Amino acid sequence: MPQEFFSLKFEYDDPRFSQFSFPEDAPSYFGNPHLSKDFDSDNAGKLDWNPHKLADVWEPQKVIGDVAGFCDYPTVDNKPAFSARAVAVLRDLLEPCGELLPLLTPNGEYFAFNIQIVSDALDREQSDATFAPPASSKETAFEIKHFVFSESLLGDHAIFRVREYPPMVVVSDQFRTRAEDAGLNGLHFAKIWPYAADESWDDIDRQLSRKRKREGKLAELRGQSVEIKLAISDEPKDYDEPTEEQYRNAFALADKIKSAFSKLGADTGGFMGTVSSVDPGEQGFSINIVCPDAQEAFQVCEPILRSTKWPFPMDVVIVPGNPYDRKVKPQIIEIV
Repeated sequence: MPQEFFSLKFEYDDPRFSQFSFPEDAPSYFGNPHLSKDFDSDNAGKLDWNPHKLADVWEPQKVIGDVAGFCDYPTVDNKPAFSARAVAVLRDLLEPCGELLPLLTPNGEYFAFNIQIVSDALDREQSDATFAPPASSKETAFEIKHFVFSESLLGDHAIFRVREYPPMVVVSDQFRTRAEDAGLNGLHFAKIWPYAADESWDDIDRQLSRKRKREGKLAELRGQSVEIKLAISDEPKDYDEPTEEQYRNAFALADKIKSAFSKLGADTGGFMGTVSSVDPGEQGFSINIVCPDAQEAFQVCEPILRSTKWPFPMDVVIVPGNPYDRKVKPQIIEIV
């Protein structure tokens, strides 16, 4: 059976999730009317379009929008955008397929994603696509109700756009599974292929959406976490400056933990967790881990932590649920 592919969309049906946008006066790098247009193709409407490259000229851009910290896919002006948590989980799938571009927001750390992979795998004869008349200047499709791909042309890209239908963000089953296993929030996956010849992916997705609305139930916020707190003195003062050696040791510990998760994932074929950030603070370091199961993630970390010779207090905060869920009670473990 062929691999499944999905349209990746913002979770419009859930009012807890909001989107980002660039300010109206955000300047374009390429002379377009607005910065968001820089993420579109250089030959809009034509089949020989290609994506712009932004990484070499990009400077972190301000975005606006009341996006909650638990939203991992807020988009920005309907272009792909991911939280730092999502990037930590999906980086090895994202980076070969596009450009991660930092955004400036008080809501947390987020990145716009500029897709660089354009697939020519669509079977136009077998697909149900609506194109303009031959005399029209528009060559790309208005819509595609039924996708059929040539498997030999698909390649192994985890996220891409389809040449005949540029607005859609397409992701692989590997991408979807990784995101769901990690408990990422705000990503809506609509299966587009394969389907029987008389089935429309869009009709099926709309039916599922209407069903969710009728049921009136909001999905439980997913994603658990582990925070490793490394003090940099026995009695923290208002502000302690970490030494260079403490920096090196903290990041070396984080790398060791990250490697352990990577090896475990390679051995099991699943996602157990990863280090999302190492944050120096006024009284020490925080090594933050995103994971589907905080207790299991701690079991991976514990032997590494107990064998680490850190000269000051080391605590672990296990959050067995989404950290934004007030009903979740963290567990604090002191590593002696």
